Amino acid sequence: ILLFVTVTTFITALFSCSPKKNNAATRRYQAFITKYNIYYNGDTHFKETLKEMENKYEDDYSQLLFMHPIEAKNNPKSPQPSGSFDRSIEKAQKAIQLRSITKRPKKKSGKQSAEYKEWLKREEYNPFLHNAWMMMGRSQFFNGDFLGAASTFFYTSKHFRWLPETVTEAQLWQARSYCALDWLFETENIIIKIKDEQLTNNTLKELYNNVYANYYIKLNDYDKAIPYLQKAIDYADGSQKTRLRFLLGQL
Repeated sequence: ILLFVTVTTFITALFSCSPKKNNAATRRYQAFITKYNIYYNGDTHFKETLKEMENKYEDDYSQLLFMHPIEAKNNPKSPQPSGSFDRSIEKAQKAIQLRSITKRPKKKSGKQSAEYKEWLKREEYNPFLHNAWMMMGRSQFFNGDFLGAASTFFYTSKHFRWLPETVTEAQLWQARSYCALDWLFETENIIIKIKDEQLTNNTLKELYNNVYANYYIKLNDYDKAIPYLQKAIDYADGSQKTRLRFLLGQL
């Protein structure tokens, strides 16, 4: 009898935390499951695959090095990087499909603040799900699907407007994706709108300097590229830091 009661209680709790419901408990539960039951595995695979790609890539020192090995995907004559990020993409898609909370919560009675009204307009209520979208975009990028990555980052920047750091990061990744495609006009349209006060953490600062350095390199404006590349090197590590230092010497 005790076992039956325990199982029944567990099942009841599980269904009460369904993504089809939206309350404080379901939001916490779905965020927890997304982070530790799905995202963690995809993120671990992403980091391991990226490190292996950067370490094993054989750069062609007879020409100007790429800012990152994956950019060789846009130049079939160059040595091609190894590694597949498909598993990370699948994990991100699974999180989005199974753990998204789009149902709006019940409105509180009485007078509502402007902040509360804005909260009710959100398109997503799983507080961790933006990480899955960003992982999918990054995985697409490092798979060489630059156009697909740009589309994912554009959607993310519009879908999570209440998360300013996520919006800025998505915009910078979108610009990086365009730059990898040599779409320099589209790259410029994004990066010129990013202000210094938006670069609130090292991740954003690294991306910003990386994109600007690559943008100016592709414009053959090495004098302007060098200061950004020097700053990008400060945030890099391992084989990627060595690669960027050699590129700096070439410039």
